[in-house]
Amino acid sequence: LAPLFHHELFHVYHFGTHAPFGPGPSRIYQALWGEGLAVWVSRELNPGASLSDILMSAEMVAAADAIMPRLAAELRAELDSEDADVYRDFFRGSGQRDDLPKRAGYYVGLRVAEILARGRTARQLAELADPQLRREIEVALRELEGAEG
Repeated sequence: LAPLFHHELFHVYHFGTHAPFGPGPSRIYQALWGEGLAVWVSRELNPGASLSDILMSAEMVAAADAIMPRLAAELRAELDSEDADVYRDFFRGSGQRDDLPKRAGYYVGLRVAEILARGRTARQLAELADPQLRREIEVALRELEGAEG
């Protein structure tokens, strides 16, 4: 349970002290960053845990890896969306789309956080803010679009 607790406690820290966007995410890029960074921190704090333990699903990781360029492209196109259905389909276990792994936004967010973490500390990542944050997320998604699945 440590990875889950670290994930949720990081949200308290991030949204309480360094939130780049008010009391909680409303746009897709904000959810992608908030969840992806929390997964990244949880993985950093639990180096012995597997990725499937951190994300609570080996199947989701494998399915998302297989279509990563498409996921990244779709999320990039929806970055500024506030559509609750888009959020649900990428971040909730109750997603309605059969072509998306449930909660895939967490994993894509982790991959974005890995890219943005290059040369940065966890604190520097937590302090990233707009407009720089939004631009860097878009660049990272473009990199993932070119990645092999």
